[in-house]
Amino acid sequence: MPASTSSPAAPEGNAGRWTARHEGMQVRGKGVAALPTSVRYITEAQCVGDSTPDFWQALGFQRHYELLKDGLQFVVAHNDFLLQVNLAVLKRLPEWGAVDKAAPLTTDHWLLEVTARAIEGEHVDASNAIGSLGELLLPLAELKRP
Repeated sequence: MPASTSSPAAPEGNAGRWTARHEGMQVRGKGVAALPTSVRYITEAQCVGDSTPDFWQALGFQRHYELLKDGLQFVVAHNDFLLQVNLAVLKRLPEWGAVDKAAPLTTDHWLLEVTARAIEGEHVDASNAIGSLGELLLPLAELKRP
């Protein structure tokens, strides 16, 4: 079963830790279009070890691209949800696993990514919590939906 994306999460002090992340297409529909955020299903798998990429390849995963997120991660309690907030510069790795050769994709933009775990039926409340946090951040950043 191939994964859509895989990316290393191996900054200094975390060498050998890898995350494969599959991001589904945006959920569409009448009710979803009115939400303040994009809604998509995300599945992540993490593995630790030097042979992790070979292990995943043996399982059938395919690497479509490799990115390094270099930045900060926070967990914020907001509107009854724990929101994971990532503020990072995205870097492209020119070679498989070459973290030391990572080059920024953009020079003057940071990625602000906020995610919330929600069980089936709670995605509207989770989206509203993220939108509410976005309203608080609006004076500090230019926010755009993907």
